Amino acid sequence: MNFLFDAKSHFDFLKFKVEGAEARRGIKSRLAEHIRVQPAYLSQVLSRKHPLSLEQADLLNQFFSHTEEEAEFFLLLVSRDRAGTSTLKKHFDRQIEGALAKRMQVVRRLGPKRELGEEAKGVYYSSWIYPTLHLACTIVGLSTRQALAQHFSLLPQTVAIVLEFLEENGLVIRDGDSYRASEESVRLDKKSPHIVKHHSNWRLKAIQNLERQSSDDLHYSGLFSIDLETMRALKDQMLEFVKDQIKIVERAKEEELVVLGIDIFRLSQKNLS
Repeated sequence: MNFLFDAKSHFDFLKFKVEGAEARRGIKSRLAEHIRVQPAYLSQVLSRKHPLSLEQADLLNQFFSHTEEEAEFFLLLVSRDRAGTSTLKKHFDRQIEGALAKRMQVVRRLGPKRELGEEAKGVYYSSWIYPTLHLACTIVGLSTRQALAQHFSLLPQTVAIVLEFLEENGLVIRDGDSYRASEESVRLDKKSPHIVKHHSNWRLKAIQNLERQSSDDLHYSGLFSIDLETMRALKDQMLEFVKDQIKIVERAKEEELVVLGIDIFRLSQKNLS
């Protein structure tokens, strides 16, 4: 559920975000500072004495990391609430109704949970951020845009765009300001055209992680001169190891995101029979 699209006015939305049960502590003063007003003035807005200006509404969109769709809808609410004539109010009411109708068409088109199409997979595997935020929504304490942005040192706007994609494709479910991972999973065949990008993303992250030199991490690289029979035996043992680890991972509690990468390959270009 996204309360913004259920709000009857921008006053209702603000009251929900600032004074609602899920409101963050100190949000009123931080919001007032961000939209460049005194807290007392924001209190008057909350009591419907003054509407926000469009400039203040634009800053508020930034504060809440609204997606493009959310930002446009909020500006429509503010414009309608600021309208000085009945005809102008009706004009914005029609635009609001159109935006809601368009949104409902998208929701209906998504239908039940399904396997991601190739185009969506192309987006999902274009960056490590998409699968990371997808799985992060299984972890307690990482369910909001703000928490995800802080935890992974990402721009709030980036998190908003990625979560919108995940929601539209049925990978996460939104409830107010919180997100949780759905039962939908993304499967990637070894022959998929996206497999190279998938492996590359995590190898690059591993290289970046080397600079941390954390005792919690493990990085190992070795170069050996061995026969092909031994190499095949090592590969088989690694595959069995991966199968065993998957069983352990399935029983584990979601607390932290970790990356497991295993490589064994020849430096020559000959094919193994």
